[in-house]
Amino acid sequence: MNASECTNPFEELPPEILYLIFDFLDLNTLKSVSLTCHHLNHIFSSYSCGRHMLVINEVFDSFDNVYDSRVAIKSKAKLLQHSTRSYHKVYLPVHDPWLYPEHIMNSILYRVLQTDWSKQLVVLVLAIRNTSKRCGAMLTTAITGMDNLHELQFFQDVSLNPCNGWPQRLVLNDLKVENNTLQRLVLQNVIPVVINCPKLHKLNVASHLYAELMFGKQYAQYGDQEPYWKLKQLQEFTVMQQFTFWHRPDRTEHRPGYKGWLYQHLTKLKKLHLNTSGISENFLQIICKSCVLLEDLFICSLQAVDPNVLSRCLSNLAHLRRLGIWRMTTPQPVSFASVKTPQLEQLTLGMVDVAWESLEQVQSIKSLSLMPYFDNERLIPMSFAVHVKQIECLWLDLVRLRTHDPTDIFLLLRDLPQLSTLILEDMDDTWINLAKLPPLPQLKRLVLYRCRPIPDLKVDFLRFPNVERIELEAPARFANDFRQNLKLDDIMQRRK
Repeated sequence: MNASECTNPFEELPPEILYLIFDFLDLNTLKSVSLTCHHLNHIFSSYSCGRHMLVINEVFDSFDNVYDSRVAIKSKAKLLQHSTRSYHKVYLPVHDPWLYPEHIMNSILYRVLQTDWSKQLVVLVLAIRNTSKRCGAMLTTAITGMDNLHELQFFQDVSLNPCNGWPQRLVLNDLKVENNTLQRLVLQNVIPVVINCPKLHKLNVASHLYAELMFGKQYAQYGDQEPYWKLKQLQEFTVMQQFTFWHRPDRTEHRPGYKGWLYQHLTKLKKLHLNTSGISENFLQIICKSCVLLEDLFICSLQAVDPNVLSRCLSNLAHLRRLGIWRMTTPQPVSFASVKTPQLEQLTLGMVDVAWESLEQVQSIKSLSLMPYFDNERLIPMSFAVHVKQIECLWLDLVRLRTHDPTDIFLLLRDLPQLSTLILEDMDDTWINLAKLPPLPQLKRLVLYRCRPIPDLKVDFLRFPNVERIELEAPARFANDFRQNLKLDDIMQRRK
């Protein structure tokens, strides 16, 4: 909430008028009013501080407005010095003190990192840039003393980046992340020289940091020992895509090297999302052989020669529940014929040529998401529904299905007798008329995600009587999970 929008109706009244009001009230009533106000202030502070994040930001696009930035930071430093609230979530830019005179930045860093505030922090987001290189030792000491910290992010703020958002890799030689309560760590532009957090179960790293190579080299040199990064306890590991989709390097490492050493030691992983370029079938085989507890696997780009590569690799993952492949290069359609994953429920496919008849042998799939970007519409025949009649949820991204007749797209829904949830993405009413939907009495949930124009949509609710309302927000499902890492929503917004 913006402070400028807050109003105090008593502030404009002269104190004398308030005194006259007090004279008409007895002492007990005045005490009750005062205690009520203090109690409401305490309740609101506890509610607001625990629910919202305190963002200490600045406007620092160039050196031309450095004075304005210093003024803004100075006012925030003064506010923090007098605040009695203890925020649980804080976003903090970290800079060397020389950028700001009068010890302004030192005052902010001391208030947030070296006082009782640090004992209350649960989520801490640190915006790191080139001017943070001499702050490693200070951050190390502060992070070690945070007794309630659950999530720590080293964030690259685009507004602070002179490279217009292009990913940076910074080196902080003194930065160590050692904390007894930390559960999630996000590294966008820096890798600490030491990670020692016994309760760390979730790790996200940017792809341009090449963290897999660094972590794997440690195990190649020291075996089971972890002198720098203790990662064996990880349950979720995500390699985030930091480059824009259009500039992602298209190469495949057929010899995993140090990366293979890393995954041989991450035997407790349950979730693995690899938003990196080019994963070979040899690399996939190493992952599936070592990480046998995986329940959630997403691969951005897979290159294979054998169309039965999924059958050979995924059969080791008896606990796999969710599988996503954004792009796959094979000389022949990939087959699911001999895939032994009895718990596989959600399947998400992007630019993947699939032998659809082979999916008839994977009857455990209940949710199917198809996102055929670019020239992939030719790979998805309109007859695919007859091979997955058991699915209950279907997510269709229609942006690249315009070569098909809209009537054919809707007619295939009749082949899904158990379909209860239908998500249509990027549907243009000038191309597809919802009035042509076939009767779907089994449908209970209809979602129109990023469809236009919404006000002019014509829907015949008699065709799906069990749908109470049309939803416009995509549910937080697996399809949205990896879309966020791939930054696909940003790409689609630019295309529009």
